[in-house]
Amino acid sequence: MNKLFLSSVLIFASNIVFSQNIDNFDFEKYPAKTQNTEKKPLKNQSHSLTKSYAEISKSLYETSDVNFGGHYIVLNIGSTNYETSAVLADVSTGRIYDIPENKEPFSPEAVRKCLDEETFITRPTSSLLIVNNFTDGQFDKPVKNYYSWNEKTKKFKLLKTEKLTCKTDN
Repeated sequence: MNKLFLSSVLIFASNIVFSQNIDNFDFEKYPAKTQNTEKKPLKNQSHSLTKSYAEISKSLYETSDVNFGGHYIVLNIGSTNYETSAVLADVSTGRIYDIPENKEPFSPEAVRKCLDEETFITRPTSSLLIVNNFTDGQFDKPVKNYYSWNEKTKKFKLLKTEKLTCKTDN
């Protein structure tokens, strides 16, 4: 009986710790229809960024699983210590779409160091995209931006910007 009770408590606690909520944003409130489809070839030539990083884009696309919006892969390409470039690839068509803030340089390493989080936070079954970045590229002014993806228009909508404080010196 004690083992059953302890197991139940551990399962309940892990559900709370690893829940789908991030700062009162629930990924489940932004559901995405999951499509089980074979990956179509990536259309590298359809976007200037994937055209420039053709081999990396193709390799990332082929080795990555759907990580956003039911049938998309956020491809974090051209990433360095000082900036990153990313796109959204639709596995059902191979088409490439822009990600918000893609034209602003931001450092995945600085985001990790400052916030102890990744630059992009996604879920395969949700259309909510969370982007950690810095205001005007200033590493002492972190922000977390919440976006929802509109499947019909193929555009992101900014839901909220949250000003943050670095957890550590950057």
